[in-house]
Amino acid sequence: MREKIIIDTDPGIDDAMAIFLAFQLQQLDVIGLTTVFGNVPVDMSTRNALILTDLAQQTIPVCQGAAKPLSGKQPTFAHFVHGDNGLGDVSLAEPSRRADPRSAAEFICEMAHKYPGEITLVPIGPLTNVAEAIKMDPTLPKRLKKVVIMGGAARVRGNVSPVAEANIWNDPHAAADTFAAEYANPLVMMGLDVTYEVSFNAAFGAQLAQQNPILGGFIQQVAQFYSKFYSEVFQYNSESICYFHDAMAIAQITHPHLFQYQAGHMRVATDELCYGQTAFEQHDNPNKHALWQHQPLIEVAMEVDGKALRNLFLNTFQPT
Repeated sequence: MREKIIIDTDPGIDDAMAIFLAFQLQQLDVIGLTTVFGNVPVDMSTRNALILTDLAQQTIPVCQGAAKPLSGKQPTFAHFVHGDNGLGDVSLAEPSRRADPRSAAEFICEMAHKYPGEITLVPIGPLTNVAEAIKMDPTLPKRLKKVVIMGGAARVRGNVSPVAEANIWNDPHAAADTFAAEYANPLVMMGLDVTYEVSFNAAFGAQLAQQNPILGGFIQQVAQFYSKFYSEVFQYNSESICYFHDAMAIAQITHPHLFQYQAGHMRVATDELCYGQTAFEQHDNPNKHALWQHQPLIEVAMEVDGKALRNLFLNTFQPT
């Protein structure tokens, strides 16, 4: 039986990689995409999500969500990472259809009631929609089979500040609410601890395109802008590389054995200096701190088998 998933997303180049990976993994049944602000404004996230479903010949619901964080703070966007259109400034046809009229939070709650205990929620953007869905239906966390997020940094530095990862930094109040919820199974965090451990070069993109000219070819195209940012601006790397952060959350669902985890408790900072920091208390720490202990237990990916992960991506992007 294929596992039902909802991807909550802000496409975004690595979001495109994650979405295409999910569409092609035979073990997964993507029943909908929900969109949120983050890499780009939410209207653009929705447009891009619809375009990605067109490319993949999918007609699943795409439901628009939050345009700004819970605090009401005006968001900033990562066009310098993902391009003015969010997808590497590649020329894109207009979507063939419109977004579903349901809000992201409404859709998540409705599906969790329709398929209790069957849905894995995969937020790969800011966690605003998740927090709003929990507020809308406090029973939601227990109705979900699993939650796998891409976000946070447990033992490594951040990528938008010395301590904060972008998805959490975009709405730390929503992240705090999400981590504090009691789920049927422990929330799984796929953060920068593992996503920066596996880079992807031009040869990888070329192989994706050779194997799957439509979806792989699109990823190769849009990754040119993304790789330029990582190679010249962020990493100062002589080789053209990029990181498909969000795709690791999808890989975890079907291939959890590719990662090693630590169980523990998470607190999210909302003060100005540490805004968006994910502070992790390992469960087996002999010097446990009371302010962390009342938080639910979560699982944080700490190590990844990079070779096996690359092979998984390449083996999945086959001709359709």
